[in-house]
Amino acid sequence: MDHPSIQVLTSLFSQSGRLSANGREEVYDCPMCGGLGKLHFNRAGGKWYCFKEGRGGVLPQMGYSPGSPEITRGRQEVAYYAPDFRRLDDQYHPTQRPFYQYLFSRHCTLEVIRWFRMSYARAGLYKGYVILQVPVGDYFVGRKVLDGPGPKYLNAPLSKRGVICPTFTRPVDEAVIVEGVFDAISVGRVGPAIAILGKTLDHDQRVAIQGLVKSRIILLLDRDAWKEVMLVGGALALFLNVVHSAPPQGKDPGTMELEELKALPWSHCDEHVNWQS
Repeated sequence: MDHPSIQVLTSLFSQSGRLSANGREEVYDCPMCGGLGKLHFNRAGGKWYCFKEGRGGVLPQMGYSPGSPEITRGRQEVAYYAPDFRRLDDQYHPTQRPFYQYLFSRHCTLEVIRWFRMSYARAGLYKGYVILQVPVGDYFVGRKVLDGPGPKYLNAPLSKRGVICPTFTRPVDEAVIVEGVFDAISVGRVGPAIAILGKTLDHDQRVAIQGLVKSRIILLLDRDAWKEVMLVGGALALFLNVVHSAPPQGKDPGTMELEELKALPWSHCDEHVNWQS
């Protein structure tokens, strides 16, 4: 056949693929040539190419887009498992128990799971990872649940420019800036938080934060990131009042106790703004 069918493309997600060296493509054994060649698949642009056969294409040319119901449904059925706390068999089934145990340990409630559209990859490149979808856009964070080979985080092979991960949608007077998604989930128990998904801040991220926070930022990064704290704080101080804070010795924002989070220099704690569209 001239192009791989929908069934062939969705079957890629049942393989244990890997990321290419540039981090932008997923690499699989090509199903068109019996695994003799490598098929590179760029999920963002929908492009595929088999170097063995020397042919490729773009998904829209075949009458459907990367986000079409056929591809989305195929990925969900083959690779991802969407949890539901209301189903007891989900929580206690042996294949899902590590997933739920991890989420419970990281302060995830049903509201949090829905907010980040969390799922569990049980096959493919992200097998064994919790997938957290950023509330706006296509970017996602993959967090490994069990110990073993592979990186702790395996995020979307997309540009992170301008991507932030807030726990709220309507503008607030103040918010806490943290590094990771699970840090934001932890802080979100007492007030609005924004994860910048790293220790640096680009211009588009600053603009996005300015659109969500009216006056005051509490900067809460890891203790060992003091240089980054100064750079991020300096960038935000151009248009917001920045208050520096730090987690207790030996902890990070994601492991702080509830009372420790409440003791941050808030002007007003308001957990009720979180997880509400």
